[in-house]
Amino acid sequence: PTRRSSDLLETILVQAEESILEQYRADFAGYGIDLAVTAEAIHEIAVLAHREKTGARGLMTVLERLFRDYKFELPSTTIRSLTVGAEDVRDPAGGLRRLLEQNRSTQVDALRQAVAAFATDFSSRHGVSIRFSAPATAALVGLAVDSGRPVGEICAERFRDLEYGLKLIARNSGRSAFILPKTMVTDPDRTLSKWVTASYPKR
Repeated sequence: PTRRSSDLLETILVQAEESILEQYRADFAGYGIDLAVTAEAIHEIAVLAHREKTGARGLMTVLERLFRDYKFELPSTTIRSLTVGAEDVRDPAGGLRRLLEQNRSTQVDALRQAVAAFATDFSSRHGVSIRFSAPATAALVGLAVDSGRPVGEICAERFRDLEYGLKLIARNSGRSAFILPKTMVTDPDRTLSKWVTASYPKR
């Protein structure tokens, strides 16, 4: 009977009009997130719901437990699709943690690429070559993550005088390629003015 009852719950979950799973799909779609549930996950939900011994109400209990934290955490992230597998049904907290970690590393990679793109664009537009050291890149990525602002916006704000300063150094010293250290991110004005001062020929 257990098998048949969980099969019935599985059918309700998949085929019932306006099934509770469809309601969750609509909820997530409202946040711009595409929800997919694997066949194995649906089977697992039905088995757990059957153990609740409350009939179809057990499905609501299991799904609420599964999605509660996802609904709270995901809208503030860049995650746009959520695929739930059987393992996530058995351990919702673990599934959410894995998804958030995966998203964080994807986001950091994208931000690093944005830092490199700024350097490439700056170099081609201003005729002086720049690239950021690893600590400088990490500092910019950290600022972008903490503030929720785009890398380009942070760079434009912090490096307003960079073109003028580096061109002056190039004129004074003939140097045309620069690796920017972390201090150029954390204290750009002071670092740049030190560089400019040091570029003047010693008398």
